[in-house]
Amino acid sequence: MSQHSDRNVDDLLQQRQQQQLIANKRAHNLRENTENGDTTDDFKASPSVSSTKRLKTNNENDSQDEDNHKTCQICFETFANSGPHRITSVTCGHLFGESCILSWINKREHTTSTGKVPAKCPLCNTPVRKTHLRPVFVSKVMVEDTTRIEELKAENSQLKSDLARLRHLYDEEKLSANQQRVWFRKEREQFEEREKAYKKQIQRLQRGDAIDSNEDAEGAIKKAMQFASFFCKPLNYRIPSDYKVRPYEFDAIYGSAQQMYLAQISGRALALNARQDMLVASVSQSQTSASATASGHGLQKISLTDTDQCDFIWNHTKVIRDIQCSPFADANVLSTGLSKEMKLTCIHSKCDIVSYPLGNQGWSCAFDNRNNNLVYCGLANDTLNVFDARFTKNVLARLKGPSDCPLHSIAVVSHPHDGQKYILCSNRARSYLWEWHGPEDSVLKTLPDQGHGYKPYSLSYNEQTQSVLVSSRGQDVSRHAIYSLNNLQEHVWSVDSKGPQVPLARTCHYSYDASQDPADATICFSDHDSLSLWNRAGRVQSIPTGGMVLDVKSTKLASGPVLAALGNDQRLHLFNYL
Repeated sequence: MSQHSDRNVDDLLQQRQQQQLIANKRAHNLRENTENGDTTDDFKASPSVSSTKRLKTNNENDSQDEDNHKTCQICFETFANSGPHRITSVTCGHLFGESCILSWINKREHTTSTGKVPAKCPLCNTPVRKTHLRPVFVSKVMVEDTTRIEELKAENSQLKSDLARLRHLYDEEKLSANQQRVWFRKEREQFEEREKAYKKQIQRLQRGDAIDSNEDAEGAIKKAMQFASFFCKPLNYRIPSDYKVRPYEFDAIYGSAQQMYLAQISGRALALNARQDMLVASVSQSQTSASATASGHGLQKISLTDTDQCDFIWNHTKVIRDIQCSPFADANVLSTGLSKEMKLTCIHSKCDIVSYPLGNQGWSCAFDNRNNNLVYCGLANDTLNVFDARFTKNVLARLKGPSDCPLHSIAVVSHPHDGQKYILCSNRARSYLWEWHGPEDSVLKTLPDQGHGYKPYSLSYNEQTQSVLVSSRGQDVSRHAIYSLNNLQEHVWSVDSKGPQVPLARTCHYSYDASQDPADATICFSDHDSLSLWNRAGRVQSIPTGGMVLDVKSTKLASGPVLAALGNDQRLHLFNYL
């Protein structure tokens, strides 16, 4: 409770005394005039004053009296039910704050030659002493009700939460709108280029130049005109001069196998997207090609339902090391390589959504399996960069591994029981994981070695069996071990293969049936000039590929399982599981 200075209290008291003296004088004059029968006009009741006006005056006085009961008449502060300013009564019955009336008495009580002179009540001049003071205890003091304030605070907090959610939705819609805007602009430009190219192709076919023996000129013209009429088709089939599609070869051993040549492949990565029924592989285009419309490195998209549908996106200046397709229902692709950047690309609109500068060569990349805003990139110095797609200016986290070897493999997984996120990593020296608790609190844990002299060159994760495959190379033998996510310290089973391996070639494992047991997984890896498939019981099959395999991936489409292998002879092999 606020306290006034002595000077302010004295001024208020003097003013109150003057007002009281004037009122007493007027009352005395009124009584004398009434007794003498001589009433002046000043004190006559005006006959023109209506009852309504008198009622209004009474109501105003009642309101003023009610306010007086709530506040101390010395300091005009609200009474308290306890403390130094609690309600205190004096002899005459008037109420004041205890601290105020004590200060009043101390200032005005004095001693003379005749005795001690007490102070007087500020309102009626009744003598007042300290012994006359009595605290008044009431059941309720007129205080401000805070219920409405708390309700307003809760409503304000809810509005702030709704505003943050709406802002998040707005940012997502804005990003989607920008993607669509870029897609439409590029589609129009590409359509114009495509139209010119098809017109030239039609003219060339009409002249009878370089007609394929398997297709007559009339059919080729009809097909070209049909392609040229699709403006909204999200494919841009641009064929470089040095690109040629070979006739498909069928392999009766494993099922139907399709082989095709990629456009001067110098990349070594591929990815499958079962939701979009597409395959994405890294390619490069010769800078010496006279008729090439672009030069550099990029992505080649191939439809798994119709392999005639093919498209190119040239978005890197150097060799691409890794490609990953989004696990969510979109057509986004991550790619990174020696150009020291990672790109998030919409494969349908053929435009880069975000480009992340790395500061070092990128060797691996991955999407988060739960949060579509988080992406990861492994660098050449064994550093893991974590990015948030909503905040592209800064790195969310930099996690430095135990060595300086290139981080060639990343897999982001969540434990099935407690939901704990793990980031599995592997470099040329060893495999390890980050137990993710946030950008600043992640914990590094090492995984067991395959044996003395074995160095890991590939790591992959299978969601169905919740298992991890680690492939390591020894002096003359390669070892492939399956680990359960529930126990990463002991492998479930392993297989050894003799013979040479392409440096940093990738392996994979899969399970096409409904089993979720890591023991039922099948391992697929390159073995000399074939693709070798093993399960726990032994070798399942050996598929000839005509050369070493750089990367192999497997997925399950609506039409059935598909196995894709990228060879070091510029060939892509597609196998349908029987």
